[in-house]
Amino acid sequence: MRRKWWENRRLFLLFLLIMLVGMFTIFINEVTQNQHLQQMSEFQLYTSQYENAQSIELNLDNILVLRRVNPFAHQVQIKLANLIANEESSDLTALAQQANIDVVRQEWKKAIDEIVHYKSLVHNRIGQAMDTMMRDIRFEKATTIYSLGFDIVLTMLLVFFMIKEERGQLKQTRRALSQSESRLSAAMMNLPVILFALDASGTFITAMGKRLKDIEIQAESLIGENIYEMYTDYPEIIAHIRLAMQVTTNEVAFTDQITFNSRIFEISYVALDEDEHHHKILTGIALDITEHKAVEAALQQSEEHFRMLFEMNRTAPAFLVDPKDGKLLNVNEAAIEHYGWNREEFLGKNVLDISQISREELHTNMLEFMNGDKERSIYEHRLASGEKRLMEVYSAPFYDGNRQLLYSVVHDVTARKRMEETLRLADVAFETADAMTITDEDGIILRVNQSFTKVTGYEQHEVVGKNPRILQSGLHDKLFYEHFWESLKNQGTWEGEIWNKRKNGEIYPEWITIRAVKDETNLIVNYIATFFDLTEKKVLEANIERLSHYDPLTGLANRRLIMEQLKLSMENARLRQNIGGLILIDLDRFKYLNDARGHEMGDVLLSLVAQKLEGILSADAVASRFGGDEFVILMSDLANEKETAWSMLQYATNDIFQALVGNYPIGDSMYALTVSIGATIFSNNNQTYEDIVKEADMAMHVAKDRGRNMIVLFEEEMMTATENRFSLEEDLYYALDRNELELVYQPQTDHDGNLRGVEALLRWHHQKRGLISPERFIPIAEESGLIVPIGEWVLKQSCLLLRQLIESGQQVFVSVNVSPRQFHEANFVEMVMGIIAETGVDPHYLTIEVTEGVLIDYAENTIAKMQRLSQLGVHFSIDDFGTGYSSLAYLKNLPLNELKIDRSFVVDMMTIPSSEMIVETIIAMASHLGLSVIAEGVESADQVRFLVERGCNNFQGYYFSPPLPYEKFTAFVAEAH
Repeated sequence: MRRKWWENRRLFLLFLLIMLVGMFTIFINEVTQNQHLQQMSEFQLYTSQYENAQSIELNLDNILVLRRVNPFAHQVQIKLANLIANEESSDLTALAQQANIDVVRQEWKKAIDEIVHYKSLVHNRIGQAMDTMMRDIRFEKATTIYSLGFDIVLTMLLVFFMIKEERGQLKQTRRALSQSESRLSAAMMNLPVILFALDASGTFITAMGKRLKDIEIQAESLIGENIYEMYTDYPEIIAHIRLAMQVTTNEVAFTDQITFNSRIFEISYVALDEDEHHHKILTGIALDITEHKAVEAALQQSEEHFRMLFEMNRTAPAFLVDPKDGKLLNVNEAAIEHYGWNREEFLGKNVLDISQISREELHTNMLEFMNGDKERSIYEHRLASGEKRLMEVYSAPFYDGNRQLLYSVVHDVTARKRMEETLRLADVAFETADAMTITDEDGIILRVNQSFTKVTGYEQHEVVGKNPRILQSGLHDKLFYEHFWESLKNQGTWEGEIWNKRKNGEIYPEWITIRAVKDETNLIVNYIATFFDLTEKKVLEANIERLSHYDPLTGLANRRLIMEQLKLSMENARLRQNIGGLILIDLDRFKYLNDARGHEMGDVLLSLVAQKLEGILSADAVASRFGGDEFVILMSDLANEKETAWSMLQYATNDIFQALVGNYPIGDSMYALTVSIGATIFSNNNQTYEDIVKEADMAMHVAKDRGRNMIVLFEEEMMTATENRFSLEEDLYYALDRNELELVYQPQTDHDGNLRGVEALLRWHHQKRGLISPERFIPIAEESGLIVPIGEWVLKQSCLLLRQLIESGQQVFVSVNVSPRQFHEANFVEMVMGIIAETGVDPHYLTIEVTEGVLIDYAENTIAKMQRLSQLGVHFSIDDFGTGYSSLAYLKNLPLNELKIDRSFVVDMMTIPSSEMIVETIIAMASHLGLSVIAEGVESADQVRFLVERGCNNFQGYYFSPPLPYEKFTAFVAEAH
């Protein structure tokens, strides 16, 4: 029973031990597996980096045999192969650039550095991997000592399969390396290089490369051969190899150049201390530079040829330029001759010294030339003399050894450019606004411009090869063209107006200039015709003619044309012994229509009058608008006898008067027109046309003076009166300077005779003519403008009187008449204010009398002036109220103080009912408007009583006092006081 328990305990312990061993084994396996996985991850990471690196990655074995290269290294070797093997290129310069030996040397040194680095790295990593693998195997073998039973067997099986698996992976790795080595060997056979390695004794341990076959040597035959024995003919190479063995650094030790089997090789050596016995290994690369040397030789020969051509070229200036800074490195003799500087002066210059460009533009152009983006440009160059010339520069890159320069050839294109500009301008000039035609010596058309087509309608292809006679209108006879060609051949030119025919058959006028072109032998080779269409010019001339001779508003002849017609009529009268007549018509009060209804309405009336005149006049009569509202009728042939002529003129003027006077529709209303007509006759006497017009004008003004709306025929007495009037105007001009003017004063009183004011009246005492009535000289002063300085003198004298009256204690008003001409002066208000300030009077006692005409003319300006003076205190009175023709509505807008009843109404008010009614109306109106009223021209007590009964209490007239000179007036004032 106890034995059984003991056996059970041993079994339990054995089972427990097996379990512990199994668990320990599992733990050890897990640790081993984790380490193995970590190692595999590191190996995969290294493989990925090896395959994707952007530098040369090589895999070599322990004796430096190249086993594998990464993709980047493979690309580099293909690039080098393509670079060096480009033997078929005919461009020696380009090949020289591509096969630049320095590039190969640099790539080789870089490759050696990469080989040294990665050989060591790969060798160490493979060794570490193998050591680790063996340690793992040994460890796993050791763990089996502690296994028992099934666990031991299981552990041994695991170890066996693990070792088998690692050996399989090792074989697979060796197979991959062998394949990589084969691929690398095949790739190396495509490069024009030889790779080899020597041990310390100089024995070849490896050799490969395409050029081995080119020199009839097999790579296998070199392995095991000693280089010292093979190259006894090259002692300098043997010496270099021995020295290279002694170099301690992994750098290119020596570079040799040898010729073997007609091939030239450049050999570079690198010493490596990396075999299995830590002995020196010498690696080398032999680069076949046979083609490169041939290229160098050809390039050198090409450069020699270039320099020979550069120096011997005496036709085109040439330069060698440093593209970095634009410095001139060399010039040829042609440049020296053309520019004027010697070689030493040239070589000290920069492109900027001779070319008129900026530094930035120079830099840009240099880059474009060097990159091949530009071949030529045109610049302005400066010569040694200071002259500027246009140069066409052709530039291209040029290689001088290792230097890249810019080769430039220039051509002076100044003359060519000028010629091109001349031709361009000639071509532009040909396509001018004027039509042009070029023919040969026979007159056959060679070329026409667009203006020709525009004028004639013919396209160029329709007329080239034809004679210009296709344009003839048929209006010129044969003799015309004979003279035309005779002038053209003898004088070489013809110019004039000609009528031609367009393509559509329309005949038009043109002004043409034809010139003959002769060659050096003075023979005519071409004809050049320039012409322009005169149609518009003719129309324009007709319009100008009409505008210059006809009134644009009425269409009647204007002043200029009627004067020309009058001259002709007077000449005909002299030749034919007949008598003509001239009628001058003036529209009465036309100015008031313009002011009241506007100038547009005035133009309507003028047009209607012109239409009536054209409708009533005979064919031999000429109507004209002479200016403004005046019309002139010229009748060239009235009669041969003077009395008959006056009768015919009288009948004609009566017909015109009857036709014109009447109502005219102006806007929405009818306008009642009256006219004043003056007429005269002319014959074969010594009168001028100005005299005839003056006579008609005098007669018309007489009609105006007699009350308008009538006909007056000229009389000789009118000329005398006009001459007297002119003489009177001339004397009036000097009246102020001669102290011929004086003021008289007429008192203004109430019905009891009390003095309330005084009116200053102007008188002229002529030195020779005596006292001249105001009715004679005041209109002359108005028309001549003399009223302005005379009126200023009157106002100043009146203010001096007013100051005297105020100082004497008299509070009376002084009234001064102001003419419309004076009132409408721009500085009228300033003039009045200046006199008030100068004389120091109280403006409240100054009354300015104006007529209704002043109020109507320039209404807005009039109101503004009156308001300014009224604010100052000046009073305003309307003189001769009721005699005007205007509306009374304006009274409410004016700052008025007084209305004066005109003398004509006062004289007739007691006998004529209409005058009585007007007087009563004025008094009532003044009362309603709050204005005072004064009657002038009162000459009897009955008139005073009549006026007082109707509400008028202020008077001025001879009943109370006539106008008094200064001394008598002062006495009157003193007596009244």
